[in-house]
Amino acid sequence: MNSDIRDEFGPLDPGLDQVLQAMTAQPTPEELADEQAAVAMFRANRTASARGTRRPRRFVPAAPPPGRTATGQGGWRMRLAAAATIVLAGGLTAAAYEAALPAPVQRIAHAVLSFAGVPEAQHHSPKPSSTAPPTTAPGRRPSVSSSPGPRPSSQRSPSARPSSSPHPSVTPAAPGLLSAQAASTQVIAGTQAVIDGTLTRSGRGVADATITLLERAAGQPAWKVAGTADTNADGNVVFDVAALATNAAFRLTGPGTTSSTAVHVTVVPPITTTLQLGPRGLRDVLVVSIPYARPGNAVVLQVQGPAGGWRNIRVHVLSASDGTTFSLKVATFKNKVLRVKLRATLRHAASVSAPVTVPVPS
Repeated sequence: MNSDIRDEFGPLDPGLDQVLQAMTAQPTPEELADEQAAVAMFRANRTASARGTRRPRRFVPAAPPPGRTATGQGGWRMRLAAAATIVLAGGLTAAAYEAALPAPVQRIAHAVLSFAGVPEAQHHSPKPSSTAPPTTAPGRRPSVSSSPGPRPSSQRSPSARPSSSPHPSVTPAAPGLLSAQAASTQVIAGTQAVIDGTLTRSGRGVADATITLLERAAGQPAWKVAGTADTNADGNVVFDVAALATNAAFRLTGPGTTSSTAVHVTVVPPITTTLQLGPRGLRDVLVVSIPYARPGNAVVLQVQGPAGGWRNIRVHVLSASDGTTFSLKVATFKNKVLRVKLRATLRHAASVSAPVTVPVPS
């Protein structure tokens, strides 16, 4: 047994010092006679502790052989009792065999009970910091992790890439709101159409912004530029489209991708009628002129009924000319009120002439 325990821990209590002297002294031949029985007792106690049994087996010393004195046996029992008092007090036997006692106490238990299989104290590493991997249970070999430790904060992640722009990005101004409306959605063919526009941003008019007017005539697939103008101090702009001949759609575009919704304007071709009285009052001729009509357009002659409604009488399809004529029997249409109607097409709206009264022949 180790006799340097007192030197390792320094001055001890006198009573404990005597116990340690008794435990660390060399055994006498009489004491060694019961060595195998003591080892068997501690090993049996270790097996019981591993099975969850707290109560150690009772040790029954063997009868002393002839010639042995009771004093020698009592001294060995005293040393074993002192060792058992230190190690087994509080049920620490299993902890001593698992090397789970504090290092100083474990070293004492090992020095006293090494013959019974109590191991030496384990050399524990300092308590790891919060960033170190967790330690393993005492007596087990710690696993080796292949993952690298945390990188310093100054190092960049491999996926991080520097910005390609040397200057910080600037958030562009929010796009404005551009609206458009027509002064009138229906005009006489050949007159001007007026398109009003307003450019605002955050509820306020945007001044000195260039606005473009786009036009798409009826039957045309593409938009064409019809004019440009700058907004005034209130963000307003006005476009005059002269001599509009066909139905058309208009929209405004501003800075960036700002654009208005489309505004539709229809044209109404004017119709001029002239009643030419025939010779001797037998037959009259109604001459119809429609400058903005096209060949193939339908022109209808109507007569007003007693209740004020209009009834169709004849239908002419325009030829290459821009008008037509209707021949009237005076006896049939005298005192009747007539008019001519141009039916609507893709290029223009419907149109009617002014009423004409057929006079009674003189």
